[in-house]
Amino acid sequence: MDDRRFDLFVRSLSSRGSRRVLLAALASGLLVALGLGPSSEQAAAGRRRQCRRPCGPCKRCRRGRCTSTCRGSQTCQHGTCRCPGGGQVCGGVCTDVASDRTNCGSCGILCSAGQGCFEGQCLTAQGTCSPVVDPCLFLPECNGVFSCRCVPAQPGVTRCGMQPSGASLGECTTDEQCRTSYGVGAFCSIQCMGNTICNIPCPV
Repeated sequence: MDDRRFDLFVRSLSSRGSRRVLLAALASGLLVALGLGPSSEQAAAGRRRQCRRPCGPCKRCRRGRCTSTCRGSQTCQHGTCRCPGGGQVCGGVCTDVASDRTNCGSCGILCSAGQGCFEGQCLTAQGTCSPVVDPCLFLPECNGVFSCRCVPAQPGVTRCGMQPSGASLGECTTDEQCRTSYGVGAFCSIQCMGNTICNIPCPV
């Protein structure tokens, strides 16, 4: 390097901005040499762990990829992870707390033996009640609850029961069919004109 070029180089280093750049470069190199700063390999690894684009709703960046935050059978609805049908996540699984005996009404609430979960309540099947003279005329009230009625049940006995949401005429011929659809304690009742319909236990 001749004298003229050397003088130009020295003058360039004298400027404030160039000194800052030089000092930053020297400091960075010193930190890497001492093992205190990120190496080129570490910096590259850090970039690989970052997602190139912002993750969308119900997602998060994980090791460079956008992954879903929804669990089990949850789906992203309006930016929030939700269970189908408005269920709750119990033990990492979407659960219908309105009918699940092990999570009745809320996660972790277990119904006792012989009880079923009906619309979020643990209920025990009721015994017999006053005989029904004619189901087409009048069904006596049970337990002081207007929706709970004394109905003819299979086979030829009367029981206190109430119709669950979604019940329909002609849906059953046996109690087992009702238990499959509505849970433990449900039974098949005989309505007016011989029609059958499922009933569930009434609140005690």
